[in-house]
Amino acid sequence: MRALLLLLLLGGCATRAQEDAAMPKLDLPVTRVPGPDATWDRAYDLILAKNGKNLARMGVTQLTLAPHIVDGRSLPHLVNLTYPGAAGPITTRTLVLDGALIPGTRDPAGTSRALRAWGFPATPMPARLLADVLCYFGGTLPAGWCPAPSARLDGKVLTLEDTRMPDEAGGGGAMIPIPHRLEVTFDDQAGFTLRMTRQIAPDAAWTPVP
Repeated sequence: MRALLLLLLLGGCATRAQEDAAMPKLDLPVTRVPGPDATWDRAYDLILAKNGKNLARMGVTQLTLAPHIVDGRSLPHLVNLTYPGAAGPITTRTLVLDGALIPGTRDPAGTSRALRAWGFPATPMPARLLADVLCYFGGTLPAGWCPAPSARLDGKVLTLEDTRMPDEAGGGGAMIPIPHRLEVTFDDQAGFTLRMTRQIAPDAAWTPVP
């Protein structure tokens, strides 16, 4: 039994050594902000292994990896990548889930899978963090709703509110910004539907956007 444990330990060390050897040797300094547990380091390793060379080619001179935190809550492993830009720091996000990079492309089914992995909707999360997850999967929300101007979560309904220009000019050709709402309604499996409404006058009823 002792010999078996030793073999398993040596095998684990060899695997980690092979992974470390496969890691790109970056010439830029990398700051790792500690996550809630050690699994975040493995997520950081994967991000650097997959994206490190591309970041170096982009001319990135330093990089910070940190959990994306909203209202004191983070999701494993939604990571902020921050690096200097001409107009100031640039932050992008990368999602590592089940040991794989999840691309931030429009994928409603993938969005629902990620939410279920985090226990949503049975386990609530801050409304703005939920909105950030939807925004990560680009194209999930209509144009202009990312980043979310405001967000609230009532049970399984996420409501975003903003003042937006109407699609068509009103009488006399005037274009006046009016309140809009985007409601994202989730089912028990984190599937969702979208509904946009607007209020064309103060105290008027909210009506669907055509």
